[in-house]
Amino acid sequence: APDRRWFGNTRVVGAKALEDFRDEMKTHVHDPYTVLMKAKKLPMGLLSDPYKRATANLLTTESFESTFGKKANRKRPRLGAAFSSIEALSQHTKS
Repeated sequence: APDRRWFGNTRVVGAKALEDFRDEMKTHVHDPYTVLMKAKKLPMGLLSDPYKRATANLLTTESFESTFGKKANRKRPRLGAAFSSIEALSQHTKS
């Protein structure tokens, strides 16, 4: 059996407690009259919700017209010098 001292220094937070902590922090972060004590022990990386930040705006990289419009840039796949045609590639994969 493992020694209990190995697991004594860990901090575990449940999902409900973390959600409550995030809600409380949202109200207190913007208030200039409240001060957080012992900020080193707070998991500041867990405060921001990763699912809310994960949405990427693809239209800022390339517009919809340049991807799907009439003048869309469609790239032709390169088979390389070893395969002159798709038939040669299929023969290589079958063997």
